[in-house]
Parts: sequence; C-alpha cells; structure tokens
Amino acid sequence: MAAALLLAVLLTAGCATHTRQASQLNSAWESADLDRAVQIATSAAERREGTRDEVLWFLEKGTALRLAGDYEKSNEAFDAAERRINEYEELAQVRVGVGAAAALTNLNALPYEGYAYDKVMLNTYKALNHLALGDLENARVELNRAHQRQAEAVRRNARRIELAREEALEEAEGESIDVDRSIEDERFRRQMEETYAHLNDLRAYADYVNPFAVYLDGLYFMAHPFSLLSDLERARISLQRVAGMINENPYVNQDVALIHELLLGRPLPEITYVFFETGRGPVREEVRIDLALWGLSRDVPYVGAAFPTLQFRDRHEPHLTALTSEGNHRSVRLASMDSIVAQEFQNEMPVVVTKTLMSTATKATAQYAASEATRDMGLVGALVHLGGVVYQFVMNQADIRMWQTLPKEIQLARFPTPEDRRVTLNAAHSPRNIEIELEAGLINVVYVRSVTRGTPLVVNQFVLQ
Repeated sequence: MAAALLLAVLLTAGCATHTRQASQLNSAWESADLDRAVQIATSAAERREGTRDEVLWFLEKGTALRLAGDYEKSNEAFDAAERRINEYEELAQVRVGVGAAAALTNLNALPYEGYAYDKVMLNTYKALNHLALGDLENARVELNRAHQRQAEAVRRNARRIELAREEALEEAEGESIDVDRSIEDERFRRQMEETYAHLNDLRAYADYVNPFAVYLDGLYFMAHPFSLLSDLERARISLQRVAGMINENPYVNQDVALIHELLLGRPLPEITYVFFETGRGPVREEVRIDLALWGLSRDVPYVGAAFPTLQFRDRHEPHLTALTSEGNHRSVRLASMDSIVAQEFQNEMPVVVTKTLMSTATKATAQYAASEATRDMGLVGALVHLGGVVYQFVMNQADIRMWQTLPKEIQLARFPTPEDRRVTLNAAHSPRNIEIELEAGLINVVYVRSVTRGTPLVVNQFVLQ
C-alpha cells in the first residue's frame, strides 16, 4: 500500500504539472500572445520529452510555431510527435491493454498516443507547412499520409475495442468482476446517457473523416496533377466526397464543377482560396459517475469513478469576409472540429469505460483485501483503511489530456483573383481590418487564424501554383 501511495503522489504531481502548463498555454492563446505560446509549448515539450505526455506537447509546440510562421521548426516538432505516434502504433499491433500502472492508478499513467483526429491534423498541418515553404513533393507525401490515416482509423479503433474487452475479461477473472453486467447496469447506463446527451446534437461527417483534410487533398491534386488523368480523378473524388458531406458549402460545389471542366481539357483559372480557422476546439473535463462492480461482493458496491466529458468553447468569430474590388465573399464552414472530436470521443467511450471499470475494480479489490487483512490490528488497521481511502480518492482521476490548440471550425471562401490582387479581410469583432496584396500566382491561398472573438487576426499566404 505504501508503494502504491508513493506512485500515486508521483503521478498526481505529473497530472498537476500538465494541467498548469495547459492552463498557461490556453491563456497565451486566448490573448493571441504568440511569442509566449511558443515559449510555453517549447519549454513543456523539452521537459516532457521521453515521458507519457511527449506526443501531446510536441503537437502543441508544432501548432504554436506554425501560427508564428516558423514552418520549418513547426514541422520538426510535428515530426517528433509523429515518430513517437508511429512507435505506439507498432506496439499496438502486438497488444493493447490497461497496463499495470493504469490499473493501480488511472488512465493518465498511460502514454498519450494521439487520437485519430490528432494524426490526421498532424499530417495536414505538415502538408500546409510544406506548401508555405514551396515544397510540393513533401506536401504530397503528407497529404497521402493524412489520407491513409483516415482510411486506417476505423480498423484500428475496432481492434482497440476488441483488445480492451479481451484483456478486461482476462483481468476480471482474477478480480471476480462481471464485466458485462457492470457495464450494462441500469443505474450506470442512465447516468452515462444523461452526461453525454449533449454530444448527440453534433452531426458527424463520417467516422474519422476530416473534410478539411479531404478538401485540401482535392485542391492540391487539382492544382498539381503530376499524372494528368489519375491525379485529376483523385481530385474529383476528394472534392465530390467533401461536397457530399457538407453540401451547404457553395464554394466546394464550385470546385466540383471546375474539376469537371479541367477533365475536359479547359485551363485552370486564377482563383484565391481563403481558409479561416476560428475559435478553439473542445476540452475534456472530469465528471463522476457511479460505477457498479458486479461480482465483487454479495452487495453490489457503486464506486464513484471519474470519466472524461467534452466541453465546447464559444467566443469565436462566426465568419470572415474577404472584400475585393469585385465583391464581398463570406467564409462558410468547411469542417467542425467540435463534431470531429465529439464523434471520435463517442467511438472511444467503450474503451474508456472498460479500462476505467478494470482500474476501479483493481483499486477497490486491493483496498478491500488490505482492510480485511488488518481489520483486527487496531491503529494499524485504521491507518491502512485510511490510506486506502486516500489512495482511492487521489487516483480516481479521468484522463482529460488532449490537443488544446486546435480550432473550433475551419471555414472557406473562394473567389476569382481580383485584377488589382488586393484583398481586405474583415471579422466582425476584430479590432481592425487587414489589407493584403496577393503574391504573383495562378492559385493563391490565404490562411487566417482567429483564436478568440476580438483578438487580432493572424494572416499568412502562399502560392499553390
């Protein structure tokens, strides 16, 4: 019990450090203080390298550096995150399980391996960084990786659920826990439904599909068809796929019409694309739900277990307007990260519930055994019982780690490039408009980031062709 308490103290300190650093990073982002955001994320990534939070902090570092316009260092950070993610994926081919440390403590003891949406956005951001650097070849590589990750995600998650259940059943035999009955307990299921009802309001596109990544894939291969027929066909498939997911976006429909003209041999016209990242994606918070441990004793104990839930952040700019000499063009939603994250969160819940059940059962069984063994030992028994209670309380924590600096939405505006090549960008609550002159090119891309309502817009641009 003493060793377990020591482990609990160490892990609790690590969780507190992560929470503090995440809070500091959020504060810097909310005030649009890019220098401070880079400093905090870089410092945290250096300190957490080689730890269970390494992937998370290199993702944060890469995002901060990207927003600051340091695309090379941003990709170095993303590369570091991806190397570790790939290592975790290789290990997962062998076995995925709760793990001894997690069973004795909580799921924070497991490494942050990255969710499917993390991996897709990681490669998408790397592709955008390469495009900003004029490196078309490596941008193509990253778009292929993003495409592959989305295709593999369904299979990987199904396997994760299967392996988590297999290990839970194996461990349950030693703990005398009826896994199925505990999960299907009426009281537990009612609390779960009430807690997560708000997630049902978000319409998902498709499991593990990010329309932004798919659209960028279509745009790239439309602008750079190295193999004319096959690459234009890939662009057509990607753009039509996005149009099918978000048919309310007129700009995507215009590109679908354009790709058919290109397939007929017509030339590519001068077009400007404006991508608008607005707001901040959801965060995970902790909620307590009574978990039934059927089979532990004759009287079914209900233990207050900690689960993660999603909270969505508002105070974002609802849209961006690009004003040109030929008209005004308002951005329209291309992808909702809220919906993408919520869909995967719901898909992941069977694994979270199973792991939390076994972790809770392991700790409850250990406490029960220790209390029984020292029941007649007076002060020693009382101290052991007290230690077990404290241990349970300290270690009953949900895993609320996640990539915190993703946007709430990614929007799109698209229009013929004006003759004077001048564009004014306006957001309703931004302190000032931003005027830019488009670089010389056939296909221009303007990338705009608004972190919160009222903060200055961060604007970058590159030429796609």
